[in-house]
Amino acid sequence: MVTGLGVEVAHPAGTTSARALDLTTERAAVLLEIYRRNDSWKVRNVSAGWDAGLSALVREHGVQVDDEPAAPAADPHGVRTVAGEEKLSLEKRQKLDMRKREVAKVLLDKGAPGVRARVVLVIDKTGSMNREYSSRRIHEVVERMVPIAVQVDDDGKLEPYLYAKSFARLPDIVVHEVDTWSSTYLHLNGTHGGIDYSRIGGVNDELPVMNEIIDSLVPGSAMPTLVLFFTDGGFTQKQKIADLMKSASALPAFWQFVGLGKANYGVLERLDTMSGRRVDNAGFFSVDDISQVNDAELYRRMLGEFPDWLKAAKSAGTVG
Repeated sequence: MVTGLGVEVAHPAGTTSARALDLTTERAAVLLEIYRRNDSWKVRNVSAGWDAGLSALVREHGVQVDDEPAAPAADPHGVRTVAGEEKLSLEKRQKLDMRKREVAKVLLDKGAPGVRARVVLVIDKTGSMNREYSSRRIHEVVERMVPIAVQVDDDGKLEPYLYAKSFARLPDIVVHEVDTWSSTYLHLNGTHGGIDYSRIGGVNDELPVMNEIIDSLVPGSAMPTLVLFFTDGGFTQKQKIADLMKSASALPAFWQFVGLGKANYGVLERLDTMSGRRVDNAGFFSVDDISQVNDAELYRRMLGEFPDWLKAAKSAGTVG
C-alpha cells in the first residue's frame, strides 16, 4: 500500500535507485543489499518480501523472535513461500512464483488446496537417457519439479534419487540451490558429490529404487508421499513391477510416472487399468520434449490424479 516504495543510495559516482519490485501482500521487505567484493562496495536490488512481517524477516537472518505477532491472512490463491526464495534473483523469483501459482491452481481446481505431502523425485540415469542429459532437458525437469515441492512438500524440499541398475539417494534439492544441484549431480558418468556413478550402472532395473521408497513408507501414515518418476522406458521386469505396484497400493504413496522421449513404455501405459489394487495408486503420461509443454499443462498432467488418489486412499484407510 506504500506508493513509490524504494531506496536511493548516494555515492561518489552518483545516485543508485532500488525501487520495490513485484511486492504484493508482503508486510516486510528487504529492498537493497550493500556488500563488499574484490575491495569494492556493491549494491544490489533485492526486493525480497515476507508476508508474515518483520518477525519472519529477522528470523531469516538468525534472530530469535519470542513474541509472535498475529498471523497474516492466508494468500487468497493458496501460494506458499519457503525459506531460501529471498536468495533468488528477481527473474528466478518471478518464474518460481508463476509456477507455484499454476501448481496451486491445479490443486484448488481438484479440491485439494493446501495439501501437504512428501515429494520424491526419481530420475532415470541409463545410457539411453543421453539425449535428455546432453540437451540439459533433464535440468529443466528438476527446475520445473521444484515448484511442486515448494507448494506441496512439508519442508518445501525435493527428495531426489538417480537410478539405473542400482540407485543413489542424492542430497535434498532446496529452492535457492537448484542450478548448483543440477550442475553437480545430473550426469551419466564420473564421480560427482563423492558418488561413483559407475556403481549406479547404465541399464534399467526399477525394482531396487522402487523398493527403497516403498520401504520408507509407513502404512496408514497421515503424511502421503508423491513420487515423481521420470524415465525413457526400457522396463524389462514388467510382471514384477506390476506385482509391486499392486502390493504398494495399500501404502500411502501415489506414483506419477512420466515418459521422456518416444518409446514403448509397456507396463506404465497399463497402470490406469491395472486390476488387483486397493486403490489406483499410479498415473502415467509421456512427452517427447518437456520443454515444449507449458507450465499450466505440465502441472495439470503431473498433479491431476494425485488429489483423486488421496481421497480414495483416505477412504480406504491407506492414508490416515
